Amino acid sequence: METKPVTLEIKDIERDRGGQIVVFVFSAQGFPKQHEMALWRYKAPVEQRQMKIDIEVPAREAFALKVLHDENLDEKVTKNWTGIFPKDGIGFSNGARIRFGVPDYKDAKISYTSGLSPVISLQYF
Repeated sequence: METKPVTLEIKDIERDRGGQIVVFVFSAQGFPKQHEMALWRYKAPVEQRQMKIDIEVPAREAFALKVLHDENLDEKVTKNWTGIFPKDGIGFSNGARIRFGVPDYKDAKISYTSGLSPVISLQYF
């Protein structure tokens, strides 16, 4: 699969929680819960409220990004006291948000174009 480099900007990181940022690049298959089905994953330690991470994305196919603020370094989404919503910060490409469940792939999918610079704001519950 041909890939292209892009710089992903991640905003609204609650950096005092520590941990790491994990970026998952998905095709439609497995999005957003089956992390083992992600095409690629990238990790970086949480250092600032806003970070930029260089990643590779499919050049000719749609894809979706999921960003996880993984506080306990297990690369899984930890649920909060409700057992429904994530305790970890989470965000998706194309501005898709968690509302009454995780977003569908069609809401988060994007395609590579020259100059693509995705920005994802993390959501905490």
